[in-house]
Amino acid sequence: MLSAEARQEWQSWWTRFEDPSLDRLVERAVDDNLDIRLQLALSEAMRDRLTATATLFRALGGGWEADA
Repeated sequence: MLSAEARQEWQSWWTRFEDPSLDRLVERAVDDNLDIRLQLALSEAMRDRLTATATLFRALGGGWEADA
């Protein structure tokens, strides 16, 4: 499981290039594209839901074993 900091770094992978032009281009593309913003919000909500579900199953001891 990624830490909050690691998730943030992954979501902003292009910033590792330290290129202000690339940063502005990505920011503009996201701001100008409603579909991308909606997909980003949807994927973040799905991630949060899956994380919560996994946490719940671990707390309840809900491990599954595959039959061979």
